[in-house]
Amino acid sequence: MTKITAQTATVQRVTLAIKDRLAEAPIDTLVSHEELKGFLPQNLNLSHYVLVQRAQRLLNAENGAVFATVRNEGYRRLPNGIGADHAANTSLLRIRRQSRRGQKIATLAIQFANDSTDNDRRRVYQKLASLGLIEHLTLAKTVRTMPEDKPRQDPLAGLRDMLDAAQTAE
Repeated sequence: MTKITAQTATVQRVTLAIKDRLAEAPIDTLVSHEELKGFLPQNLNLSHYVLVQRAQRLLNAENGAVFATVRNEGYRRLPNGIGADHAANTSLLRIRRQSRRGQKIATLAIQFANDSTDNDRRRVYQKLASLGLIEHLTLAKTVRTMPEDKPRQDPLAGLRDMLDAAQTAE
């Protein structure tokens, strides 16, 4: 069980205060960094960005609120539909960036690995292939060309074809 100290209690109190301020923000308004920094006491050696992220996660779990970061200004509250799209797009970009980064690091590491076995190399190359697939699937062009609705396929089509072929053979 985690021990509650004065530091953790202060962090929790500040996080909840920031969450309440963000909850008051109407849609399409900006909450500035300066305003949110005002919630932090002087003795707290923690960046306000960390506490704002915690507060945003709490608020999202409570009522689905989504905020977009406006560089050097603050956080803009988005309508839920636009916020969901924004969150998905941001995640796709991050996944793609991390995939490329992981591929680059792993490729260089395996190139210089003199002591790796064939099994080790095969396992790494399988993971590199998966990362390449993730990178391809998260490309904006690929996402744009994906069909919206999948055509319904007949799960018994193969069986019907086999039975039809058997009947015609008789």
